[in-house]
Amino acid sequence: MSIAGGPVGVVGDIIKGGTNIAEAFISKNNSNEPKFEISSDIKNTLNQVEDIKIVEQQLQKLSDESSKLPDKLSFVKNRLFDAKEALNNKNLVKILKSIKNELDTEQKRLEESKSKEQEKELYEVIHNFNDRIKTIEMTLELYYEYEQDKEELDEINNSIKQAEYDIEKLKQYKEIIIFKTIFPMINKMQDDMNKMESVINAKSHVFLDLTKWKVQNSFKKIKHEIQKMTDGFEAQEGIIHYIKKLNEGMNIIIKIYDYIQYYNDQAMLSKYISDINSQRYIEIKNDELKECIEKLELTIRTNIIKDHFKQATTAFKQWVFPYTYKYSDILDDDNIDNNKIIECLRSLKSEVEGDYVSIKKDDSFLMSKKFDSVTQPFFVWKAGKYKQEISKLLEGEEITLNANITESNSKKNAVKFSKIGIKFRSTNNEIQKQIDCELEHFNVKMVHSGNSYYRYCDKFYLIRSDKQGIDLTHSFKMENGKPVSSSKVYDKIIEGNLMLSPYTVWKIQLIELNDKASFYKLKNYENKVDLELVGYGEYINQDAGNDSKEEVEKWYEKYMQI
Repeated sequence: MSIAGGPVGVVGDIIKGGTNIAEAFISKNNSNEPKFEISSDIKNTLNQVEDIKIVEQQLQKLSDESSKLPDKLSFVKNRLFDAKEALNNKNLVKILKSIKNELDTEQKRLEESKSKEQEKELYEVIHNFNDRIKTIEMTLELYYEYEQDKEELDEINNSIKQAEYDIEKLKQYKEIIIFKTIFPMINKMQDDMNKMESVINAKSHVFLDLTKWKVQNSFKKIKHEIQKMTDGFEAQEGIIHYIKKLNEGMNIIIKIYDYIQYYNDQAMLSKYISDINSQRYIEIKNDELKECIEKLELTIRTNIIKDHFKQATTAFKQWVFPYTYKYSDILDDDNIDNNKIIECLRSLKSEVEGDYVSIKKDDSFLMSKKFDSVTQPFFVWKAGKYKQEISKLLEGEEITLNANITESNSKKNAVKFSKIGIKFRSTNNEIQKQIDCELEHFNVKMVHSGNSYYRYCDKFYLIRSDKQGIDLTHSFKMENGKPVSSSKVYDKIIEGNLMLSPYTVWKIQLIELNDKASFYKLKNYENKVDLELVGYGEYINQDAGNDSKEEVEKWYEKYMQI
């Protein structure tokens, strides 16, 4: 195009240029109905746009014509040169916009002075140049828009390929994992349960404990494998929930058989006592045999009585800890005369009953207290140190934690609890409210090992118990100061005398109380909370009884931490 060609020639060139550009973007076969698929037409169009030959030609044409422009418009030639250099760069659009803005400014200035012929001609030139640059700018914007669409289409294509790959892997997973791993594992578990049910009857306590250990290990293994296999699937929580329920059911069955075995032992003892009492009416003519039988009966009776007496005195020693030395006349169970056992038991019973109605000198040293985060809990398991255990607990697993007596408050001696529980503690008030709300839908199963550890005058003592595993299950939710759900053992501990120490090895597990309980929600608080051992109890003041330290050591087993 030449300047001398006038406005009509310029318009003709612009229309021709626009036609060329339009043809580059519109399919020749435009009579066909469009198809909603990633067709070859789109790909061909994108390839045509990618070359941007039209833009290159138009820029070259404008650049050639700009050399004939007046000096006032010399900036156009310089900027068009920059535009050609940036042809394959997204900065080209910015350069063209800049040229267009400068031409707009010049055009507005000339609008006020079009009366002069020279100014009028210059105005027309600027106007036409501006229109052509605008056309090129629109072409580029359309090109870059299609470029972006092409990238998105490529991403979709890659996603489709990835989905096909994932589907193929899922088929392999179904074949290999589900049919060859999970099904055999569950079938084996079912066989083991059937075998256990057939042999569990009339077995010893040791056998039952061993069976329980095997069952729990089996369920833990299955749970771990299924957690790995179903990671990321919505069904995971439901599957794990039913495995836990199954585990709880098996443990209850074992516990029932354990109780049956205990009552069977008691029944056999009663039957034996009944039998030997009835034997006195049987006449034995052999005097020597008769004498031996009588001695044997006496020995058996004596041992049975001594065993029960020892259980009673051990319980009494724990109840009066650390003051056993004050009852030395009736607690020397190693040397006690068999004829005085009943008398001693009556004396012990009298001491226990008298404790409720009389005030003793030692009572002035006893302090009752609430043990929580305000007044100091019995014990705290910090998230930094016990991160893994607390995380497992929040996921519904049973964990084992030691409330170490050597880390207890040195100013509180002989701590015993009347109420016991756990508290997930956060320094963030909002998190604290949230987790407390979630836990209202759970019970906490707390199993005391049976062995109690006590501090007295900077020494540590251990009182062992024949009763292993004291179940103190109760709910987090309270009504009128009492849990809405609790085990009978928990209720007896609350209503009875203080004996047990909170410092022991605890087995702890969260159990769903209702349908609103969600371990999935509790997972959100992992690494955000400490675990506190809280409750109510009593202790002996630090100032009490230092003069009795040596006496205490004679009566109780000292505990030395390894």
